[in-house]
Amino acid sequence: MKSIWLNGSFVPAEQPILCAGDLGVQRGYGIFDFFKFINRCPLLWDHYLKRFEASASGLGLPVEYSVMTLKEVVLELIDMNDRPHGGIKLTLTGGYAGDGYTPEKPNLIITQHHIEPPTPEKYDQGFKVITHEYQRELPQLKTTNYLRGIFLQPKLRELQVDDVLYINQGLVTEFPRSNFFIVNNKGEIITPERHVLKGITRESIFSISPHPVKAQEVNLQEVLVAEEAFLTSTT
Repeated sequence: MKSIWLNGSFVPAEQPILCAGDLGVQRGYGIFDFFKFINRCPLLWDHYLKRFEASASGLGLPVEYSVMTLKEVVLELIDMNDRPHGGIKLTLTGGYAGDGYTPEKPNLIITQHHIEPPTPEKYDQGFKVITHEYQRELPQLKTTNYLRGIFLQPKLRELQVDDVLYINQGLVTEFPRSNFFIVNNKGEIITPERHVLKGITRESIFSISPHPVKAQEVNLQEVLVAEEAFLTSTT
């Protein structure tokens, strides 16, 4: 990655871009979104940018650029970095707080990333998970707060599993970075309805699936007796 975009300007990727006083650094206050592009063509970016604006509004962080401007920046960044496939990440931080606590003018950063898709072996072997009792704060917003998921990484490595599935009072919710689905013995596809981030890929399942898809409460016992289970995410 050669270049990134910060508050209206393209800058070299290796250049430091945020001061230590930013609330994203000091307090973890910020939102982001992430979408793929293939052959330089961003996928479903209208949906992702709409969610980005909704998350920003939910945290009281103004986005000073129009969707059209953001799209122009993304396309120019893809051309500058000269990679036909990858991911685009938009991050909006709380900005430089004079008192170290109150959000002020946000910083908007757009970066490009390499995406490593799951290997064929992963699809053959399946995805090993553990469960963990936890409810993510403000789950309807795509915030930068991934504290619990990152905190659990050493445990996942110790147990040699791929990820952690969150449980809230007996009900399954989501993975730290993915949505969760089961297929029951009636052939219905079901995904948890409440206290989850409604992922863009998750929403696509409702429109593309040839089988009935429902959003409703899912308890752990239903997961254990499901015919199938799968996860969805942008990557």
